[in-house]
Amino acid sequence: MAKPLSPKSQLIREAIKANAKVGNADLAKLINSSDARKEDKIKVTATDVGNQKQALKAMNATARKKAKAHKPATSVAASKPQAAHASTAKAVNPVELIDRVFDLAGQCGGLAQLKKLVDRISEGRGR
Repeated sequence: MAKPLSPKSQLIREAIKANAKVGNADLAKLINSSDARKEDKIKVTATDVGNQKQALKAMNATARKKAKAHKPATSVAASKPQAAHASTAKAVNPVELIDRVFDLAGQCGGLAQLKKLVDRISEGRGR
């Protein structure tokens, strides 16, 4: 479980969200100039703001990785026609299948490159 944020960290993150376009030094000045800082005696530096921005960025990157991990695979292996597995064969729309072949060709560098790859695979399997 994550460590709870300090009041200073919470304050900085709220300010970052409210003033996303403001630089670190300007945001630190803005936070420090507030009347509430006289009461709670929190002092914020540009480094503190930068550290919180980096922490938020890292947190967002982790969330994106987790979300990406839950998406279905779209790799070359996942794009193989379902007919390759007779036990799980489904009716495949020929137009969609051709579109997927062209997409795969684009990933390989064109139809000529895809043909070379297919030829090498078939040679390797002895077919």
